[in-house]
Amino acid sequence: MTSALGAADAGYDVALVEKSDALGGWAKKMYKQLPQSYPFESIEKPTINSTIDEVNSHDKIKVFTSSVVEKIAGVPGQYDVTLKTNGGSEQFKSGAVINAAGWRPYDAGKLDHLGAGNPNVITNLEMEEMAAKGKITRPSDGKEAKRVAFIQCAGSRDANHLPYCSSYCCLTSLKQAAYVREKNPDAMAYILYKDMRTPGQYELFYKSMQDDPGVMLTKGDVTGVSEAPGGTVYVSLKDTLLGEEIKIEADLVVLATGMVPNSRIEVEELAEWKTKFDEQLTASGGKPDPNAPLEPHKVPNILNLDYKQGPELPVLEEAYGFTDSNYICFQYESRRTGVYTAGSIRQPMHMMGSMEDGMGASLKAIQIVEATKNGYSVHPRAWDQTYPEVNLQKCTSCKRCTEECPFSAIEEDEKGTPFHKMSRCRRLSWVMS
Repeated sequence: MTSALGAADAGYDVALVEKSDALGGWAKKMYKQLPQSYPFESIEKPTINSTIDEVNSHDKIKVFTSSVVEKIAGVPGQYDVTLKTNGGSEQFKSGAVINAAGWRPYDAGKLDHLGAGNPNVITNLEMEEMAAKGKITRPSDGKEAKRVAFIQCAGSRDANHLPYCSSYCCLTSLKQAAYVREKNPDAMAYILYKDMRTPGQYELFYKSMQDDPGVMLTKGDVTGVSEAPGGTVYVSLKDTLLGEEIKIEADLVVLATGMVPNSRIEVEELAEWKTKFDEQLTASGGKPDPNAPLEPHKVPNILNLDYKQGPELPVLEEAYGFTDSNYICFQYESRRTGVYTAGSIRQPMHMMGSMEDGMGASLKAIQIVEATKNGYSVHPRAWDQTYPEVNLQKCTSCKRCTEECPFSAIEEDEKGTPFHKMSRCRRLSWVMS
């Protein structure tokens, strides 16, 4: 939504496509949000509703809810977009595309060693819902939870689950510890961490929570979560700051689960996709069916690009399923010229970081719209007017160029002869002959 507002406020028409029936995503489920400005010390009332209102009322933004992208064809500056929307179809032109499809929480059901399945062990998202309803209670009996333990890196930074840090979890637990204290000044919050990571100015928020006498932060590796007498829960830790194993008794345990990009296929899903794809490939005599499931290295359908190189953005294994292009010098861009990514589908980040990221992506989208309109490039050198030199007289239709071009700038006609879509090209210095 921030990307949409950024481009719209600059005078560009924007189509905002939302898969669900309402805007807001996970932010809409938050009870309160982290501080957004200096001195970064106190949690705030969410601003998401005012942002939604601003988007819906903007005369430059057309919102499509309950909609998905059926196909994006064409080239940067002249994309043809087809949507499936509310049982119908909608088509329009677009100069650039921003993929801000977001994230989903890691499946806490896979964290048996952390007490998953115990009614008094919940996730950080369930904690938001509970706080929004009123009191913080034990789900097992409805009694007020006076001792709440937050387990950090629940499945994160773990080779068996999510090997990366999700960036937002530590801050979310600090925020939710403030909920515990706000709703009951006699309650205690225990934050059990491997490392506390509070990027940028949020170190100030971390320090303000350290000053709360009802918030205990201690380093240690959680070795197990078990039931205790009276409906409470034991959390066992080793390698603590005390140098010994300890056990904390809590009324409620909150798992700080990590962030999974919506561009990632889980291992189980990947095996299913591969089986379906292999079956389709065999049935079609070895030639991929355009309607077949995605190839194993592709990702869930979001953009449905009409590109020879596949319908989605390639995802690097080392990027853990995020749509990072691995081009360090080109922020927001993907390996599809004119298609940019923003927010937590690009890399793990908290809400304020996502807002800043969204604005940056909108500026890149504006840049390529203006550049293609005037015959210039954006990549790799802005305002470059040079093009590759193509000599098709010596072409043998070997298809090497169409298969290997990482930007899908070279495709094939019905006879298999390559043809170029120059505005997709990054204009690297090369000569085809």
